[in-house]
Amino acid sequence: MNNRKHGCDLKKRLAIIGHGSQGLAWSQNLSRQGWEIAFYLRAGSASAHKVTTGLALSIDDPKLKEEELVALLIPDEQHPAFLEKYEEKLSPKALVILAHGYSYEAFQFETLYPKRGFALCAPKAIASELSKRAARGAQLAGVWHLNKQAQTFEDTLKTLMHDLGLTYTLNASFEAETKADLFSEQTLLCSLLPYGAAKAFQHLVDRGISRELAFIECWMEMKLIADTLVSMGPLEFFNLISPNALIGGHQASKKLLGAEFDKGLEELYTQINDGSFYKTCRQTNAETVRSEISRDWGQSDLQKTFEELKKLVQD
Repeated sequence: MNNRKHGCDLKKRLAIIGHGSQGLAWSQNLSRQGWEIAFYLRAGSASAHKVTTGLALSIDDPKLKEEELVALLIPDEQHPAFLEKYEEKLSPKALVILAHGYSYEAFQFETLYPKRGFALCAPKAIASELSKRAARGAQLAGVWHLNKQAQTFEDTLKTLMHDLGLTYTLNASFEAETKADLFSEQTLLCSLLPYGAAKAFQHLVDRGISRELAFIECWMEMKLIADTLVSMGPLEFFNLISPNALIGGHQASKKLLGAEFDKGLEELYTQINDGSFYKTCRQTNAETVRSEISRDWGQSDLQKTFEELKKLVQD
């Protein structure tokens, strides 16, 4: 392969394993930039008929051996089983591309596959946002890295990220991206934001505030505030908000985010850093947890109110 930056000499072909939301977003964005996409799916996969951007091939097709770029876009916990079965059916020179560093670190791919080239290509957005933002040319960040066996693919990887719609790219190790990604999810993005908003919403409802008003204040405004924080930065944000919001937020930060919160942050980071969180994930049935959470949230006043007012939150 001729690895030239964003060059027409680059063979723009990507093999994608799986056809989930991430694979769909990648194929849509890359196809618009002239990439040829080949999806490799299990025999009888229900996803085969959904493939509209690219070819749908069997995972056992011998053409897999000819692919030079292979994006492993099935769930992270399925990566070890796939590589155990198919790693030898890939070209020895093929680059395996991961959308997160988690599986590389948690399952020690560096040790298991010491001769294999691995690349990290991690868009910092969920799949639906990756498609939307690329379509309108919005700014989006991505993290990349190449292990020592894959150094010759740097220009290729940068072209791939550019064509995915990633306008700001940062080189960080598999380990660093994994720790930062897990920590941000656990301490803020998938915990404090949804669960904190739900508690605030329910607290208001339980004290006589209408569900509609509580939803507008605690759920809808969360996105507007987050957008403002990201676009303006913390200093301009705090200069912008009203005196009541300024004083109230400062006071609340001391009540809610004190020593116990700091202790919790440290405990969560320690579990990620020492690898015990990886063990927890291996020992926990994710679908059982998903079912429990779906049941609890599905029965919540917040979800019912969202269903009634969801037109208000659509862009």
